[in-house]
Amino acid sequence: MTTLAGPPHPSTCLATPSLTESGTPVGTTIQIAGIDTYVTGSQQPSPSGSKTRIILYFPDVNGPFHENAGLLMDWFAAPRGATGKKLKESGSLSEDEGFLVLSPDYFRGDPIFKHRNADGTTIDPDFDFNAWREKHVTFARENVPKWVEAVKEKFGNENTTYAAVGYCFGAPYVLGLATPNSPNAVNGKPLIAAAAFAHPSSLTTEHFRETGVPLLLSCAETDKAFPTESRNKAIEILQENKQKYLLQLFSGVSHGFAVRSVKGDPDGEWAKQESADGIRKWFSRFL
Repeated sequence: MTTLAGPPHPSTCLATPSLTESGTPVGTTIQIAGIDTYVTGSQQPSPSGSKTRIILYFPDVNGPFHENAGLLMDWFAAPRGATGKKLKESGSLSEDEGFLVLSPDYFRGDPIFKHRNADGTTIDPDFDFNAWREKHVTFARENVPKWVEAVKEKFGNENTTYAAVGYCFGAPYVLGLATPNSPNAVNGKPLIAAAAFAHPSSLTTEHFRETGVPLLLSCAETDKAFPTESRNKAIEILQENKQKYLLQLFSGVSHGFAVRSVKGDPDGEWAKQESADGIRKWFSRFL
């Protein structure tokens, strides 16, 4: 087992997020399995026999309650059609009926932005990023499967379909659901019908070898956590296993682009929109 995507690193995770649009997230916060959860889209439990499409959104180190994440989840949730809302006016639309999107706060009110100054330095000069990361990785690893089961119980039925998307810190929890060996698997098959990640961290060759669902990889040309050699190896494994995949590879951007592109940077803003639009279309294809 070889590491392909390294762990979250302060050089990227302490970078200051920049919003690409103004707005206020419209989702709500509820408790699921004891974890505060951002929910957007129709929040009514599905009656038996009805079809619901659910996206499980695993956030980066800024958590689900940062404006960037909330606005992105709201955009995923909104129905597409004549009244569909674009993430940016220059973005394209795909038609569908929308999704229910849920995201766990596995940082338990302790996202990285609470430790960061506006210039990307830490508020406390003695802040131990590695200790912070390991604390939250341990919690997420133990509790994400319980959270997923609770989501199924509260919002799902026999006709519910699921997809999962993860950004940086969230990527391994997506691929953890993409394998038939997942504790959340149903009758020996992955719970989710499709998976996606952007600028991932903490992935190994085994994550890709065990992937059993269509996977979209949204990647930056420059990414210390998931460099070119690692990306190529991941694709090689997916091809060997004849696994359906889509690779988005954006030039002129770096790790974090899909949630925090810099305002006024046309390459970054376009890549962020294309990443989101591609992920949504990918999920609409399989759900």
